[in-house]
Amino acid sequence: MGSRLEHFARQGDVIVMAGAGVSAGKPSALPGWKAANAAIVQVLCRRLESGLNRPGWLSQLVSVIDAERSTDRFPPDYQAQLIEEMCGDRYFRALQALDVDVINAGHDGIAALAAAGAVKAVVTTNFDRLIERGLDKRATHYVVAYDDVGYVEMLQRITARERDPLPILKSHGCVSDHRSMIDTLKQRKRGRSQHLQECLDALQLGYWVYLGFSAADLETDPNYLGLVAGAARSAGATYVTYPGNPTLGKGATTLMNAYGDRGQIVVAHVAAHLAEACRALGIPGPDPILDDDALGPAQFQEKLEAWADGLSQAAAGLCLAAILEAI
Repeated sequence: MGSRLEHFARQGDVIVMAGAGVSAGKPSALPGWKAANAAIVQVLCRRLESGLNRPGWLSQLVSVIDAERSTDRFPPDYQAQLIEEMCGDRYFRALQALDVDVINAGHDGIAALAAAGAVKAVVTTNFDRLIERGLDKRATHYVVAYDDVGYVEMLQRITARERDPLPILKSHGCVSDHRSMIDTLKQRKRGRSQHLQECLDALQLGYWVYLGFSAADLETDPNYLGLVAGAARSAGATYVTYPGNPTLGKGATTLMNAYGDRGQIVVAHVAAHLAEACRALGIPGPDPILDDDALGPAQFQEKLEAWADGLSQAAAGLCLAAILEAI
């Protein structure tokens, strides 16, 4: 744990930025963006095959789509756009399959720091509610904002320097309200809410800790969430990168370069880094959580299958036809 991070943690001035990598650890093991999109195509195919009593009929289509996706010629937000145009906001109901109840040691580690008063706010790109479940486990009060109404109220709390309950800003929406979720190409092109940006700007003076955050959005939108511009005013940042792939992408490199000598890059597993931070602060760390099995994917798959089963054959067919035409 760096001395700057420890200093600001003791001051209760740490902003946790949690990306998809936080929920990727077992037993949560939630799929990333591409994997979730692949799963949606698979259940759409099974829905249509089942309705026509032709099992395996669309297996070649799935292979073609997967091949395009693997070479980045079929971006997830483009697939999301196509499906949303075919079945409306029912598409976002599919994303609610991410609402599983299996936390991992990363979620519990964030909650441990928050329970000790080290965290000023949590910002997350994740739709799931696993950070909230971790906080519930430790009986830590929090308030969540994921839409404009919530962002306006949250800004008042942040500017008033209210620390209880803990502010949680969900920048891409939340599974609790399918209408709040941001996933399609058009949504991303429009950018995020100005009210959300005002909240983030008010937090920029703190010390940011990036966990499981690829910063890939910065590659297509240099102004994404105002993170790069805000780095100049920030107290500093620690970026935790996954040991299995420690090389920073272009977006993460741009982000950390903006912090200059106030930025620290750490190669570590999220849970291990949080446990080390708790030890340095002399506070109870994350509880041991068995990670032998990936329990989250089973819940995700069951919910996703139920979503597809609720679609008509026509709706499933239209979605797949749009994808095939695009491919």
